[in-house]
Amino acid sequence: MVIFNSVTKIFPNGDEVLTQIDFHISQGEMVVITGKSGAGKTTIGRLLIGDLGPSKGDILVDGESIVGAKPKDLISLRRKIGTVFQDYKIIPDKTTYENIALNLEVAGYAKEDIAEKIQKILEIVGIPSKTDLFPSQLSGGELQRASLARAIATEPHILFADEPTGNLDSVTSKEIFKLLKEINKAGTTVIIATHNQDLLDPNGLHHITLDKGKIVKDSHPPKSKSKKSKKK
Repeated sequence: MVIFNSVTKIFPNGDEVLTQIDFHISQGEMVVITGKSGAGKTTIGRLLIGDLGPSKGDILVDGESIVGAKPKDLISLRRKIGTVFQDYKIIPDKTTYENIALNLEVAGYAKEDIAEKIQKILEIVGIPSKTDLFPSQLSGGELQRASLARAIATEPHILFADEPTGNLDSVTSKEIFKLLKEINKAGTTVIIATHNQDLLDPNGLHHITLDKGKIVKDSHPPKSKSKKSKKK
C-alpha cells in the first residue's frame, strides 16, 4: 500500500533530513514511527501527502508513484490519506460541525448526507455532544478527537497521525491511542509518528525507528500461532 524506496530528502539550505529511507506498509497495518525531535518523522508524513517531494528515491501509494504528481493527482491522493496534526489545524472561527463539514464538502459529499455522517463520526471519536462548540471551548483531548473526526470523515484508506498525543496528558494520550487502534481495526491503515515510547505495544505493531534521518530499526509484529496453525 505504501512504499518508500531509497528516499532521501535534502532541504534547500543543505540539511539532509532523510537518508536512503526504505520501508513497506501493507494494507490494514498499524505502524508506529518513533524517533527524537528532528529525526524526520514529520517529513515522512509531508512526503506521503505530496506536501514535499523527495530529493532522491520513489514513493508509491496503492502501487502508483506520487513523485512529481500533478495538482489534480494530489487532490486524489489526499482523499486517500487522512492527516492528523500535532497542532490540530482546526479552523478557530468554525464549530466542530463546520470544520468537519468543510472537509466533506471539498470531498464532494452531498449536503443532505453531511449532517448524519458527522453525527456518526463524532460518536465514533467520543464527542457527540460537541457539535456546535468552537475550538476555544474544547479541551486538548477534545480538539484531538475533533481533528481525528475530520481526518476520517471522508473514509480515507490511510490515516497519518503526526504526534497525535504530543500536547496531551498521559491518560488522554492512552485514550487517543486506543481510538487510533479502533480505527485501524475497522480497516484503515494507520501510521503514527510519535516520540512517545510509552504508547508502544510490542506485540501488535509494525515499529519503525528513526535516528538522524535514517531507519535504525524496522520490526514487524510476530505472526500469531493461530494463523500458523491454519496454514498447516
